[in-house]
Amino acid sequence: MPHHTMKTLLCLTAAGLLANHAGASALFSENAGNSYYDSGWSFGSSQPGNFGWFTSTSVTSPGYAGRFTGSSTGLGGPGADINTAGRSWGMYGGSGGTGNGESDAYGFLKDGAGNDQALSAGQTLSIDIAVNWRNGYKGFAVRNAGGTELFTLNIGSDDYVVYNAATGNGSIGNAWSDNTAFHIAVTQTSVGSGTWAITRTGGVSDYDTGTYTGDVANFKLYVGQTDAGSANDFFANSIAVTMVPEPGTAALLGLGALAMLWRRRG
Repeated sequence: MPHHTMKTLLCLTAAGLLANHAGASALFSENAGNSYYDSGWSFGSSQPGNFGWFTSTSVTSPGYAGRFTGSSTGLGGPGADINTAGRSWGMYGGSGGTGNGESDAYGFLKDGAGNDQALSAGQTLSIDIAVNWRNGYKGFAVRNAGGTELFTLNIGSDDYVVYNAATGNGSIGNAWSDNTAFHIAVTQTSVGSGTWAITRTGGVSDYDTGTYTGDVANFKLYVGQTDAGSANDFFANSIAVTMVPEPGTAALLGLGALAMLWRRRG
């Protein structure tokens, strides 16, 4: 058997064992460019067995909060391009007069059969978000099955701040750019704990990381009490649950069997 074929089989076998063991979230990727979102963004998803949206709006005066699909490059400036097929999921939650509003969207991870399921060890949840102005509040949070936030990135008060994590809380740098995107990845490293990482691109580049305590089962996107105007919109796109290699992966195949396979590879 060719060397590359054997290596591919070993990798696929290890990944399959990891991905399909009991208690694992389904692996998937979802983006706003999918034809499922041609008619807008609301409940459900294009693959309900693997992932589902729950959306809500809290508003005391009509017209101050909502969701839409549109281009992240229209953020009142150049805007960070996180689009797929020209669009991302957009949100707004403004304030004015006697009214104010908040728009929330919750993404629930599934087991492949439509049942809610938290990440298992070795799985990563990732998402891209784009922002411009930083008044009011907007951000992203991962939560456990009970709704407790395990890690939160909040944009507001002219800063970008991490809350609720085990380590790494605080400002991750308050330099502003109207072309700001964050790629956020949370990796479940064991039952009850994991790591988070934020990569900033656009007008400012930065990287920050830390840890969280708990099991990630769902996430929240939110925006509220901002000034009016498209520069206050909040965009997200490219959600995925993937498997990351772990040091113990080879043990799933058996180190002896793995060594024997490689000895026979010629």
